[in-house]
Amino acid sequence: MKKNKGQVGLNENPRTLFLRATLIALGLLYVLKPGIILAQSSTSPLTFINSTVISGTAGSVDAVYKFQNVTSGVDAHVRLSAKYNGATVSNVDIPSSTTGYDPAFQPNISIANGTSGSPKTSYVEWEIRFKKAGTDNDTSLANISATAIDVDGNSNLQEKVQAYTPSSYSVNSPNELTLSTDGSSVTALGSTTDYSGMDSSVKAVMFQMNFQNVNLITYRTGGVSKTSTTARQFSIYFKAFFAQNTPLPVELMYFKATLNSESKVKLNWATASETNNAYFVVERSDDGREFYEIKALPGAGNSSKTNYYAFVDESPSEGLNYYRLIQTDHDGNQKVYDPVSVNVIPKRKDLVIDNVYPNPFKASTRITFSAPARDEIQISVLNSQGMETKSIRAESVSGTQLWSLTGLQELEPGVYFLQASQNGLVSKTFRLMKN
Repeated sequence: MKKNKGQVGLNENPRTLFLRATLIALGLLYVLKPGIILAQSSTSPLTFINSTVISGTAGSVDAVYKFQNVTSGVDAHVRLSAKYNGATVSNVDIPSSTTGYDPAFQPNISIANGTSGSPKTSYVEWEIRFKKAGTDNDTSLANISATAIDVDGNSNLQEKVQAYTPSSYSVNSPNELTLSTDGSSVTALGSTTDYSGMDSSVKAVMFQMNFQNVNLITYRTGGVSKTSTTARQFSIYFKAFFAQNTPLPVELMYFKATLNSESKVKLNWATASETNNAYFVVERSDDGREFYEIKALPGAGNSSKTNYYAFVDESPSEGLNYYRLIQTDHDGNQKVYDPVSVNVIPKRKDLVIDNVYPNPFKASTRITFSAPARDEIQISVLNSQGMETKSIRAESVSGTQLWSLTGLQELEPGVYFLQASQNGLVSKTFRLMKN
């Protein structure tokens, strides 16, 4: 009888069936979708040496580089999936004869120029996909670690490495990195001390990401520059250097800021899960660089359900306001999330008729006006002697709104004036013409 892929044969030897069931129960054998093969877990480092371009143009977006036998029976296809904000690639894998480590993936990236007043972030994104050796069939690796070596910088530039969907990360204690997470990725911003070469003994500037059962890893390598374009070498060594694993404490779903009708800023965020989470701090900044605390809210501790959080900033500054979230666990460890911004347009404090159309009018017209508060408002039509000839009253919302003024066909042709009033405020008159 012909067997389907992944199907256990009904006529297999009972001892074989028992062994298969035992291995599955122990987690040593996995039944996967057709075409997907799970490679064995290995504690040996992966080896990225002697790449060849198998698709696209070297150094360009969508170029694919093949590294053969990064581990037994497994190739790696590395796709240059994006270049952001002026970053370029001069070499996809610098050999150790120049600097660094031969087994590591070592791209050389030119980070675009910025200024001290306007730092510029640029990066290159890589998709590393594992394949069964000599084929185009995806394969998964059970447990691997990838460590960024020498994530450093200087007073004008900080290197930046970002990895997506890790199961955990590991860093030295103490370290010189600034770590942040957005729920799907973890980012390490480098030290402002420039260490010589690529030295895996300088643990304070190393950033290890740990993955389980993956066939695709997405990385970004780049930096934040305050000066001219600078070439920097990166070294992603697929080897574990740290024993400790730090689980991601919070799986953040979103963090957003919106401006309400009262010119106040509402901040909302949600978590899909929380581990050992003590509290969140909301910070605000006027320039995106210097932040200060405006609110602290308790976290959910340990939770596997969705938790929703909200806070309203009652007194934001006029113009751009930047907000960021800091999560602190019960051990005192902190994670800083990327900031969001909202433009605060000051609430109008006067009553203004902005426009009337059509003007001249016949039987009706439409009025656009701005009111400072939600309250009753009166719109009056005055003749040339200042006497009221028509008026309407209604509940107004704050901000700009549009009303229709009808029943004007009875007015004599000529010049009229429109005026609005609310709680003692009186608008300037707006000149009208009746045909």
